[in-house]
Amino acid sequence: MRSVIITLLVLSLTFNLALALGIQPAKTELVFSNSLLHQELIHEGQLWVVNTEGRVFTVKVYPSGDLAPFIIIKNPEIIFTPETSTQLVEFTLKLPHSVPPGITTSYIVIEEQLPNQDPNVISSRVLLKHRISIQGEYPDKFVDVDVNFQENKNDFKFMADVENKGKKDIGSIKTTFFVNDKEQEQRTIETEETSLGSQESTVLSANIEKSYFTTGEYTVSAITNYDDLEVEVIKELRIGKPEVEVSYFTEYFLAHTVSPYTLDLLNKWNKEIKNVFVDVIIKKDAQKIDEFRTKSVDIDGLMTERINDYLDGRNKDPGIYSFDMIVNFWNNFNMETKTFQAEILPEGSSLAGKAGSTVVNNSIFQDKQSNSNGLSLWTIIILIIIIAILLFLGYVLWRYIHRDEYEDGNDGAV
Repeated sequence: MRSVIITLLVLSLTFNLALALGIQPAKTELVFSNSLLHQELIHEGQLWVVNTEGRVFTVKVYPSGDLAPFIIIKNPEIIFTPETSTQLVEFTLKLPHSVPPGITTSYIVIEEQLPNQDPNVISSRVLLKHRISIQGEYPDKFVDVDVNFQENKNDFKFMADVENKGKKDIGSIKTTFFVNDKEQEQRTIETEETSLGSQESTVLSANIEKSYFTTGEYTVSAITNYDDLEVEVIKELRIGKPEVEVSYFTEYFLAHTVSPYTLDLLNKWNKEIKNVFVDVIIKKDAQKIDEFRTKSVDIDGLMTERINDYLDGRNKDPGIYSFDMIVNFWNNFNMETKTFQAEILPEGSSLAGKAGSTVVNNSIFQDKQSNSNGLSLWTIIILIIIIAILLFLGYVLWRYIHRDEYEDGNDGAV
């Protein structure tokens, strides 16, 4: 190890005797200097894993994080017995030829392998992590940028928190924000230009009117220019929360039969929302009598998606019913209950001319199986007709190709 050029800081971990395992040291820190560029840097490290319970088990040891490809574990599996209270883990860190400015963190993970009755299933749980941090040296000029938003009464304030972590002062720095509004037109706002001394920080801000946006998510690109250098930060501006509303539901059905219904879902969010479905509770005189769940659909931003399906009314008498609807999406997000009133008409009533009804041939829905069979019969008839036409055209083509033979035959007959 090149101790002259790499500073190794080792911090010890205080063990909790109630835990099954301990690890020592808890952390390895390396400081990287730009003077070491284009040199192969190797750090040999080690840590101790302690079995505080004296039980038998196996652990896997592996690297994770950005530095994982540069970490080699010499003993990736360790078996503990009551006689082995400690085990040594040795690792080699082959540093890349260049390290990004700031702190880069990775881990050596100690993971216990749990026994499982199923040979095809591997169970495990993470017990401990040894942290490896590399401090990359900052260049003469380097700006760290963090973007935030502040909602005001009439506008939004876009803010760039900038910090000069370089060794030299910055003579000129400003941030330009780019964002597409609700009409997908690009809006550009700029902060004032200022200077920034080494190790100093400030906030660069600019305001944009609220009227350019509606509820939804907007991608903001913040480009900070400083002394012929620039850095870009992308961040999402979220306004409000996702909302999907039931905007229409069929108002009339027929008693003692299966009736079609139409349900419209309006996505008020500006992005697509996937896996949207509705839980429906049917009530009569404030008493729950039935419930069902619609099929799920994906709805584009600010668009309406229609669900066409069937309501089983075979056990429902004529009368006024309420349909309590709860819209669900993203598997764990649900809207407030919205109630629709619908009337179930006596069997045999005509839905023609009824506003808010979904009118079709009811016999089709009373027997879906026969409907399916009918469609199959028509399909067969159409196929037979197509085959007959193709055969006829094939015969005509064959006669045309062999016309000379027929003409010769006719001449001989004469």
